[in-house]
Amino acid sequence: MLNRMDSPEESGKFIKCVNNNSHGFLLDKEGRVWVFGENSQGQLGLNHSEPLSTGLQQNPFLRGIKDMASKGE
Repeated sequence: MLNRMDSPEESGKFIKCVNNNSHGFLLDKEGRVWVFGENSQGQLGLNHSEPLSTGLQQNPFLRGIKDMASKGE
């Protein structure tokens, strides 16, 4: 299991939120993606399918992201 990284307070303000009924993604102004919610099929992109015990976790595989969209956008 991955360890929790910087806290959202240290990351700066979030500039975008993309979510559905069971999970979501937050983009901060530094291009980091934070994930939360259901992860039973690995949908949070954390390289595992274990539930998140921290509530909100930075995805270490997604950096330098400029924008995000959901399937419906």
